[in-house]
Amino acid sequence: MCIPGVRVALNTNGVKIVCFSGKGKIILGDDLGRSSSPILPTLLFQFSKEATEVLKHSSYCRLELNLFLQAYNHHFGKQCHLIDYGYTKLSDIFSTIPHIIQLLGAGDKQILTLTHQVQIKRFAQDVTKVLRSQASKQVTLEDLPAAFQRCLSRPFNIVEYGVCEVQDIIVDIPNTVIMVDGVGDDITLSIPHRDQTPEEIVRTQRFGREVVDLMSHKPNFSMPFQQFIPDYHHHFGRQCKVADYGVNKLLELFEAIPEIVQLEITGNDRQLTLTLVERLSILAIIVINLLRHCHFKSMALCQLLQLYRREQGHHLQPIDYQCKTVEQVFQKMPHVVEVDLFLSH
Repeated sequence: MCIPGVRVALNTNGVKIVCFSGKGKIILGDDLGRSSSPILPTLLFQFSKEATEVLKHSSYCRLELNLFLQAYNHHFGKQCHLIDYGYTKLSDIFSTIPHIIQLLGAGDKQILTLTHQVQIKRFAQDVTKVLRSQASKQVTLEDLPAAFQRCLSRPFNIVEYGVCEVQDIIVDIPNTVIMVDGVGDDITLSIPHRDQTPEEIVRTQRFGREVVDLMSHKPNFSMPFQQFIPDYHHHFGRQCKVADYGVNKLLELFEAIPEIVQLEITGNDRQLTLTLVERLSILAIIVINLLRHCHFKSMALCQLLQLYRREQGHHLQPIDYQCKTVEQVFQKMPHVVEVDLFLSH
């Protein structure tokens, strides 16, 4: 339900009732009188996640109870054995997770649907992805459908989140998750931002140099986003704690150093790549060190490339520097080398 201050709950007999939820706000809890979700046994928690996935892929996140097992089998390619969870009836197992999935109706016409609390979380997660894809990290309600389509590659339909109007759901999102500014149709959604302290700014700058150090050894100066944390730990011998930099997520930390690293997203693939400026700076240091060992601080281009391959373990790739030839690469570093000093034979 999306009426402020009212929600559907279960009484002690397992009967659904309409009741007040608090001071005009829907409490993100479960049974009446609770303020947080219960801790579920591991198997039941897994079932709740899988059941949620099935409903997310159902029309309007609703599904007839007697169609659930068929939908589960179709989605996961396996049978759902209730006995594995200690139950013999679907209605019984769903009655244990009323804070996640509601069972509406009676008899053969019972309908499964996600609770409003779960829908709030879904909506907030999806909109956060949209906001992060925006250069300004914000979007108006008017522009939300188009931005949503571009970012998530599916049409925006607020009914899929269990409400009829966007305002019905954004009113329940904490401002620590998404900031909501304006009234009526003139509303802007944005990612909450907290200014870093001077100490956090210094740490972030130091982190930027660490990123360069780590990624300078990677092929094409690039690596998968999900590989960064384990590689950081292995390279520096310590954990990367994003809270030390005044942010909540690793993605926010990379967004704080756009001059050093960029995140490229293709479908579900997220790739970190050093900026061109940083790549050229790394190459400049390598070239300077190679030339210092020469008597006249110069050498034939072919000889330089051979030394580069011997020292780095791979060929110099012009494409890594947005060039077609090696000569074009060095022309981008006039402060380091003079291209006409290099002889190709």
